[in-house]
Amino acid sequence: CNNTVKKWCKKQKQIEFIDITKHCLRNGKPNKKLLMSDKLHFNNKGYNHIWKNVVAKKVKRQFKNIA
Repeated sequence: CNNTVKKWCKKQKQIEFIDITKHCLRNGKPNKKLLMSDKLHFNNKGYNHIWKNVVAKKVKRQFKNIA
């Protein structure tokens, strides 16, 4: 699914795919510390980790490229 979305994003203007997969894993498996008990959705720590360490950095880099 991610590869399909990534390919689609490459064809769009002003849309960029941010792959968070490696940031969700620990030793190749889902990092339980970042997930709710359903092991599918992020908990608060997971959302904070992904947004601060992945998404925010990517957005800042993109804005620097525009300015």
